[in-house]
Amino acid sequence: MSKKFICILLVFVMKAGSVFVNADVIDEPLAGNAEKIEFKLTGNVLNEVSPKLFGQFLEKASWGEYGPEKSLVPGTRQLQPEVFKLIDDMNIPIIRFPGGTDVDYMDWTDTIDNVPGRQGERPTSHNSNFNTYITNEFGTDEFLRMCEQLKTEPIMVLNLRDGLAKLKSLDEAAMAAAGMVAYCNAPVGAKLPDGMVDWPSIRAKNGHSEPYNVKYFQLGNEVFAFMKKAMAGIGLSGDVEIADWYIKCLNKYIDTMKLVDPDIEIIIDAKLGIPSVNDLVLSNNRLSRKIAYVDFHIYRPWEFKKVERDGKEYPIETLTDEEMWNIWVATPGIDQSGNSVISEGNFRQYNQPWKVVCLEWNWNGWNSSGKEIALGGNSYYAMGVGAAGFLNALMRQGDIIKMATQSNLIGTSWPIGAIRVDENGKESPYYAPSGLVTSLYSNHHGNKNIEMEVNNMPFYEQPYQLGSIQPYPSVL
Repeated sequence: MSKKFICILLVFVMKAGSVFVNADVIDEPLAGNAEKIEFKLTGNVLNEVSPKLFGQFLEKASWGEYGPEKSLVPGTRQLQPEVFKLIDDMNIPIIRFPGGTDVDYMDWTDTIDNVPGRQGERPTSHNSNFNTYITNEFGTDEFLRMCEQLKTEPIMVLNLRDGLAKLKSLDEAAMAAAGMVAYCNAPVGAKLPDGMVDWPSIRAKNGHSEPYNVKYFQLGNEVFAFMKKAMAGIGLSGDVEIADWYIKCLNKYIDTMKLVDPDIEIIIDAKLGIPSVNDLVLSNNRLSRKIAYVDFHIYRPWEFKKVERDGKEYPIETLTDEEMWNIWVATPGIDQSGNSVISEGNFRQYNQPWKVVCLEWNWNGWNSSGKEIALGGNSYYAMGVGAAGFLNALMRQGDIIKMATQSNLIGTSWPIGAIRVDENGKESPYYAPSGLVTSLYSNHHGNKNIEMEVNNMPFYEQPYQLGSIQPYPSVL
């Protein structure tokens, strides 16, 4: 039986009211009486597609993926030229930095030079949750200068745990966060809040006299990971009192930060690990007027130990490569039409002025069962196609999701890295399939999601559950 292989690249670009469609088709004869697949653009614009959906997350993670720390020219704080070239070619509109889980265990001043009262070089950061350490050789200035070279907007993530868990007084923690805003954005000589270190002068001493003009600041990362423990540690247990304290912390941080720069836009976590607290926080009208975005993270399939069908464990060894491929690429979710969608959270229910962002996403899975699950050497390619499903979903839901950053940009060990780097410098860096896919979309996307009628498109049934990848009756 002859096989049909179709490689279609559809690039939709709206310019002056016209639609341009580029299609390259490699087509062998159709088997049997199969009908030709047809695509028809109706011209109906379903939603805008922001270029900021194609961002990246440059994570410094002491607990496994050191990212930029392992990608520097030896003896310097500069990225290897080949690494920088690969990043530049990706045409990344926005990059999130530095964390990630580590950020709530970090002091941002450890990432810069010439901090008053500190002796010696930049200290390492200690994540007490994992009891791990990371250097700060690639720090705030190195990152922001890189963004200037790339003409890319930065997102800076700040420690919220210090204030939330009362590791510092709320005033002190909020002032520390505002200090980063001053270091990034305040002109030399600007009037700063009483008691604040003259961070703009220190930035100038570090070689950048002009402000970096960072627009986006995020307060905390995946607060759900430490929320319950932190609240128990300060004697809070009721949902209302937890929500009230969390809201108080956010208000204090935001108000202090905006004393330095009232034009910054604030991002907070969408998921706090306690659903009723989530509702109380995201429904708070006073707080909602101060924040610009709420952030949720989504990975598929995450950890998996087995494959299930109809609620029962299914023998992994009987799955064909095609069946396993069909599982892996049905991401992040599939709607009734067989299209990829993101179903995390019903954010429309809150009817608030803030917008939604997804600042960590990727096909990310690992088998902890000890059983071999492979695709005949094609696992990384399946991950890349799975990542394309995420991007399709993000564009399809661009009316509500306004920014997204793929996790993570540079990697030496985690398989989700967009760019793979040999920390010993013996092999050249290269794109992983997920990085290639995101680069393709970032360089060639249009700015509108246009309704399309499809005829004779083949579907397949995906009846298996693998981690958080669900079974679906019909996948395009």
